[in-house]
Amino acid sequence: MKNILKIIIEEVQGAKIYYHGRNSNRPYKGNYIYLTDSLGYASGYSNGKIIQKYTIPFSMDKIFSILNPRHLNTLRKYMDDASISAIIRDSGRGQEMDWAALNYLGTDDYEMPEDLLQHMGFYGVKLKERQGVESIYVFNQNRVKYIGDVDMNDPKIIKQINVFNSDFEKNNGVGYDVSEDTQLQQQQQSVKVYHGTNTGKVGSIKSKGLISPLGYDNPEWFMVSTDFESALFHATPINEGSVYVFEFNVPVEAKSKRWFGYPYFWKGYERTSTSTWFALKQPLPRTFITTVHEITYSDWIDRKIKKY
Repeated sequence: MKNILKIIIEEVQGAKIYYHGRNSNRPYKGNYIYLTDSLGYASGYSNGKIIQKYTIPFSMDKIFSILNPRHLNTLRKYMDDASISAIIRDSGRGQEMDWAALNYLGTDDYEMPEDLLQHMGFYGVKLKERQGVESIYVFNQNRVKYIGDVDMNDPKIIKQINVFNSDFEKNNGVGYDVSEDTQLQQQQQSVKVYHGTNTGKVGSIKSKGLISPLGYDNPEWFMVSTDFESALFHATPINEGSVYVFEFNVPVEAKSKRWFGYPYFWKGYERTSTSTWFALKQPLPRTFITTVHEITYSDWIDRKIKKY
């Protein structure tokens, strides 16, 4: 049997197919789109009905990669060595650029990373998501070619997605048989996590707690982080108003055969030694909210310029 950990990649007339994946809130207001070569990974960020397919009609050399020596040398013309070292450190050596590390990109003339990279002549950037998955953030979706939809109710597609999810569970401790833990003494500890949100959702979170828009069966729909900075990165202001980051104190099992973060979180994605992202396994009640951090728009912009 072929290794089911391999990502299923379609080819149409020699062009690699990408799927429309993550499309969460971003401070950047461009006509952007996120693409991945993994149908299973894209399914986690879909509407549950269809997944859009695209091809990239331009040279992949137009997609910035921190692992490409020529691209890195071009970046050094605009940024100092300390900032570039921080990007590599936070992303992990030998890895594509991390989501939060992307925010280190910028200059006085080009504050947003997207603006700087486009000035440098790039149409997008490769990002670190999951091992074996290629993820690309394209700044203008008009540059990519839409070629059709994938019906998520198609039995063949369901099978492919199930294979992807099954492989993910096997490699991340998901799918644990709770009956094995009936004799385990449960001890509680708490973990502090942060959620940066769209300003328009602040009232709802205060009154109802944090609720996943996609349900609680997706271990990759990350909604909270253990570091404030990456939560702030995902917060979005409205009309240059304040930005809000919720701080939660969440009880988790201190000793368990499952994984750290149970029962409220799926096993976390450890980005760095100080930053772990979690997907929700169930809602976070409003009683877990300890602080709602309000950052003025001017302070938010200033922190972005200073790379937080």
